[in-house]
Amino acid sequence: MHYLAIVNTTTLQHYHALHDHLSDMIEDGRLRKADFPDDYDFLVESLAQLSGEGSECNPCVLILCKGGLVQNVVSDVPLKVSILDYDDPTDGDTIIDVSQTDGTIESAALSNPQCEFAPDRVNKVVEFFRNSERTRTGRARLAAT
Repeated sequence: MHYLAIVNTTTLQHYHALHDHLSDMIEDGRLRKADFPDDYDFLVESLAQLSGEGSECNPCVLILCKGGLVQNVVSDVPLKVSILDYDDPTDGDTIIDVSQTDGTIESAALSNPQCEFAPDRVNKVVEFFRNSERTRTGRARLAAT
């Protein structure tokens, strides 16, 4: 079983560009609290979180598999996801040939599942694993999210 999950970073790049542009607008005085009295504080706080000030700013993606098959993809930021399946190159949206590191070509099924945007769900799983003690088998228990 060989699965490769590719996370498209274009969305994240757009967020960074938006962050940089809005930050410049605030610093230059082109975007002022008087212009957006109800939303300005939220915008400034959100920009600080995106820049990593006082918190981590690393997207997290959960790839949920059962029986070797991807059942769901969940992230704490909006993402586009592609999956290459080398096991059954006939079962996917598109069949493509992929160059391998050894120079050979292998066929793979390419699928583009919807990535569920669920920050609370992702954060619950991440916090659980940060705070959990593993059993002797290395397993930890998590209630359904």
